[in-house]
Amino acid sequence: MLWSMFSDRLPSIKDDKGNYLIDGDGPLFRYVLNFLRRSILVLPEDFKELDMLAQEADYYQIKELIDAVARAKSAHFKEQEVLEVERLNGHYWSIHSSSEILEKIPIVMEAWDRRGYVKRSSVDPIFGPEEGGFSFASGTSLSRIKLFRQITQLGFKLISACPGDSVDRWVFTRGGGTCTTPTKAT
Repeated sequence: MLWSMFSDRLPSIKDDKGNYLIDGDGPLFRYVLNFLRRSILVLPEDFKELDMLAQEADYYQIKELIDAVARAKSAHFKEQEVLEVERLNGHYWSIHSSSEILEKIPIVMEAWDRRGYVKRSSVDPIFGPEEGGFSFASGTSLSRIKLFRQITQLGFKLISACPGDSVDRWVFTRGGGTCTTPTKAT
């Protein structure tokens, strides 16, 4: 389509200086141009207009871009990861997520290396094999601010905070809506 516009196979609109005018979504066309320059689709982490970009790619009939957007869309819908933190009666901490995620939180691993922990089995009949958890007794000094900072540094966002009389609960998520890796044309 773009080639047809510039080769006079299709009627093209030009301004009074002879510049081509392309009717489309200006902010989205930025990604089309960058793809044409570099043959790689790079999107911001919080990009939410994949369907619109797919329409632009289809309109301009750029097969490589159509394929790259399709790959980005499939990456966009990857499984969401969840991490839950509970504080019971102001003293007892319980942190649940996959073992792989929990092992990347330094303050959790430091507290686990010291005494005052209970590690739930990696194969729990109630929660299943994908979830792990740590519970820390009241003698464990765990800084909530430091814990939350380390969780957010892993790319998690706080989506829910539920204070209660005896249990405070925070839920963090990441993934399931982000495209974080560039998609190269093949």
